[in-house]
Amino acid sequence: MTTVSAPTDAVPATTTPLDTVVHTHGEGEHVKRTMVIAVDHSKNSDVAFHWALDNFLDATRDVAVLLNVRSVPTAPGLVAENFYIDFSDYLSRIEEKNRAESHQLLHYYADQVKARGIAVRAVAMVGDPREAILSKCKELHADGLVMGCRGLGSVRRAFLGSVSDYLVHHIKCPIMIIRDPSSEGSSSKTAKPAAAAQKVNPTDPATVPHSSLVDWWEKHSSE
Repeated sequence: MTTVSAPTDAVPATTTPLDTVVHTHGEGEHVKRTMVIAVDHSKNSDVAFHWALDNFLDATRDVAVLLNVRSVPTAPGLVAENFYIDFSDYLSRIEEKNRAESHQLLHYYADQVKARGIAVRAVAMVGDPREAILSKCKELHADGLVMGCRGLGSVRRAFLGSVSDYLVHHIKCPIMIIRDPSSEGSSSKTAKPAAAAQKVNPTDPATVPHSSLVDWWEKHSSE
């Protein structure tokens, strides 16, 4: 009798995150800063994108690099005697669906950047979001990263970790993590005084009030 394991990956394993440039516009000699914005389908990501678009990106010198990272589809491993199920077609269809949704999302956000007259490049990636974003920022020599805060609870954070936490500790460029104010709910009224009372660390953007973030970035990104 033969024991067979079903394949579990629709995309071959790789140590380098796969990526595809799906949109480019307006890159030229005027570009002085490469600002990476991580986007996904969450509300927090949308808030972070629009905050950067409205308050931070500069059409006279920036290129906005939009990143969306999708995970590799997997299926439960199957081991049985004289039994085999081929998941490759199913996983390929899932990957194709995820790829189409990723590209659609990137075009949606890239069109908004383009409408503001800002140079933009949209990149779809496959892999672990933490490693993929870190790798792309290193490759591009990014001047900064903007992303949303997913707001994981303490239990989920302990088991799953946090993309933003990982990047804060590993990335070399300045990073802005934008939280959706509406996600704080009714606790926001009591949270604001505590946040205001925190000591501001001039080298740590997490302690700088949002109203001062742009000034902080201008000062420290040039150091």
